[in-house]
Amino acid sequence: MTLPLDTTITRALCHSARLVFSPKTEEEAIFIQERLFAMGCAWGDGRTNVSEVASCVAKGILVDHGKIYYNPNSDPKNILCRTDQLDSNYVPPDKAFLIEQFNKVHARLEAIEKRLKVLEEPEPLDKLPLKRPKA
Repeated sequence: MTLPLDTTITRALCHSARLVFSPKTEEEAIFIQERLFAMGCAWGDGRTNVSEVASCVAKGILVDHGKIYYNPNSDPKNILCRTDQLDSNYVPPDKAFLIEQFNKVHARLEAIEKRLKVLEEPEPLDKLPLKRPKA
């Protein structure tokens, strides 16, 4: 069975189906593994590091309910997928938290920068209000 071309592979789909990828290059195999790890998948033995790249290119990648293997069999339950169907917008919760914190710090730094500019750049004398000296 083939996944419809307009379907995006999400975390939920990775953990609920048997997906098969056929990477053509080692770079593509690395990309697939990285995206799968980001979606909470792991190798059958629990590892979450890129490995078995040459075997994945030669024999294919199987994601069986969140577990990654290479050399998938021809089970009719397998769903054939393309690399471009992987959800490229998915961000794991820990990275999403870091991105959110970074954005808050960045916004705060911009506000501080604006305040500093006002303090560092004195107003021209012609714009200052004139005051009468006190007698």
